[in-house]
Amino acid sequence: IFMEALWAGGADARALAGLKIAVIGPATAEALKPFGLKADLEPGSDYAAEGLLEALKETGLKNKKMLLIRAMEGREVLPAGLREAGAAVTDRPVYKTVNPIWSEKPPDAPDLVTFTSSSTAAGLAAFIPLEERARYRAVSIGPATTRMAKSLGFPVVAEAEKSTIDSLVRAVVQCCGAAEAPRGSLLRKNHDPV
Repeated sequence: IFMEALWAGGADARALAGLKIAVIGPATAEALKPFGLKADLEPGSDYAAEGLLEALKETGLKNKKMLLIRAMEGREVLPAGLREAGAAVTDRPVYKTVNPIWSEKPPDAPDLVTFTSSSTAAGLAAFIPLEERARYRAVSIGPATTRMAKSLGFPVVAEAEKSTIDSLVRAVVQCCGAAEAPRGSLLRKNHDPV
């Protein structure tokens, strides 16, 4: 979306020359490549606002100018944390998650649902009455999504080890009772029962 707006304004990737680019995770880093861009900073393993904030803090934020491109529904953890660390933040939500318009209720209690963000949990909650949500067992992509899903009444039965789609898929495979999940155990260690 950002790059489309850049093009629409008559600019291209050269307009970003000399700027540092931080991303929240590997999927975003990959998405930059077709534009000839490379991420300068990516959290080591915590692919959520908290992980990116900690990685940015390690670079020193006092008096740094930051442009934060994100979803309208994004939590305030990152912009507030950047400001608290002394950065001058321009917060620009550039897209909004839109829930599908379903003419009827989703299928009755599938074996599992996957939540890839807090907004996906909220989106499903908009269609499922609170009293029915306990039948929708969920696998979550990470801690923030798990907290949101639980607060909405969905039982979270597993959480991905890393906040990536690959890790979420492996958690689903493990949760479904596969004899052996690819690349080892994916449920978070030392984590409260999900």
